Amino acid sequence: MSEDLVPGSRLGPTLMCLLVTQFKHVRDGDRFWYENPGVFSPAQLTQLKQASLARVLCDNGDNITRVQQDVFSVAALPHGFGSCEDVPHIDLRLWQDCCEGQSQTTLSDIDLRLWQDCCEDCRTKGQFNALSYHFRGRRSAEHSYEGDKPVDSAVESPPEHSENKMVKTTEPTVDFQDFVSEMQKTITSLRKQIKRLEARLRKSECVDADGRERADGDQWKQDSCTSCECTEAQVTCTVKSCLPPQCKHPVSLKGACCPVCLQQEDNM
Repeated sequence: MSEDLVPGSRLGPTLMCLLVTQFKHVRDGDRFWYENPGVFSPAQLTQLKQASLARVLCDNGDNITRVQQDVFSVAALPHGFGSCEDVPHIDLRLWQDCCEGQSQTTLSDIDLRLWQDCCEDCRTKGQFNALSYHFRGRRSAEHSYEGDKPVDSAVESPPEHSENKMVKTTEPTVDFQDFVSEMQKTITSLRKQIKRLEARLRKSECVDADGRERADGDQWKQDSCTSCECTEAQVTCTVKSCLPPQCKHPVSLKGACCPVCLQQEDNM
């Protein structure tokens, strides 16, 4: 379906209407639940209203550091984009209500996550960094997954791990060296064959149809009508053309190229 874009957006009227309607239903459904008295405190509701899709993109996107305030609007570069540090985020410490004596944990580096019921074990209350293992953090622009990250040579690994890594890294090197060695042997063999062929060509400049070697300047008859000559390792053959016979019954003699007319037949 092709439609003109709505001014200030990248969507057509139909898709824009569907998205707006859907987001309104989601918002109304969420508000119907969390704005009921007794679900959250006024301070917690204030924090919930700080949530935005821009904050979600900053916290969960792949190395996104600048974003427009309204992600549904087309922003002009560079002034339409702001730093992710300026986008408000939810302070999860307002949900810490069972361990008032615990020290607070800085949440500036934590993704936007659902609050956790930590009252079962107050020893981990406020330690929201412990939740980072259950969520995908921000990926680097250089590599998509942690396993793709190059190993830092400055970090020393235990001896048993270093030996395993050394074996893994040396195996491809050994395979490559074997491949290069085989290629060198093949090239040397081809060079020897080329030298033998060149020496053979210098020794016998030409070879006739019977496989006999001919020196430069030699001339020979391939058959009664074909004469050949060896010139600079090139065989040149000439075929003799015959004139039409002047008799009705020409005779082909042995060793002769063209048929001849016998005198007896002419007299008869």
